Amino acid sequence: MFLSSFLLIFLAEIADKTQLLVLTLSRRYSLPTLLIGMSVAALVLNGLSFAAAVGLHTSAALSDIRRIGAILFLLFGFHSLRPADSSIKEGRHLSIAWVSVALAFFIAELGDKTQLSTIALAAQNDEKAAVFCGSFLGLITSNLFAVTLGRHLLAHVREKTLHLLSTFLFFGFGSWMLFQLYVPTQTQVVIYCLLLFTLAYLYALWQKRRTRS
Repeated sequence: MFLSSFLLIFLAEIADKTQLLVLTLSRRYSLPTLLIGMSVAALVLNGLSFAAAVGLHTSAALSDIRRIGAILFLLFGFHSLRPADSSIKEGRHLSIAWVSVALAFFIAELGDKTQLSTIALAAQNDEKAAVFCGSFLGLITSNLFAVTLGRHLLAHVREKTLHLLSTFLFFGFGSWMLFQLYVPTQTQVVIYCLLLFTLAYLYALWQKRRTRS
């Protein structure tokens, strides 16, 4: 059951949006930081999945969690526009970096097909420990594989381009989650996009001037 769970989750995660997110985060954070953040988030996600599988999952506020997640992703997008600050102490940066990784990873995976697959596996099998370990390692291994491969592919991409890609990725995730909760008209989508990217442009200009001063 361990091997079956591992393979199912590993393959389900291939080319998922979370891998794009982790690849983006890998340009800002070290591999150990990514591993710690992903592991913490995966443990919590698996705990929730098993709680759901045994009937302990309440109707508590998946919509509220998605709403908060959408806002956080948009904030991550604005954060990606900030230029790197060499004056930040490395120790202080690393002390909180894994929390950012864990939070982003958790939100991206919550309610995703990978978590739903874990719930289904846990509900249908008595070997709970094997399913838990297999799904946990499948999720982590799949994303580490994406990071390793992606870093080689993006080795020659300019840092500024990667910051812009990160911003579009986070804005895309956040907007997609918002549009699932509040279905907009085409006109509202256009207005939303114009407003979002205008704010992003003004924020980037402000950060640039702030850095020069």
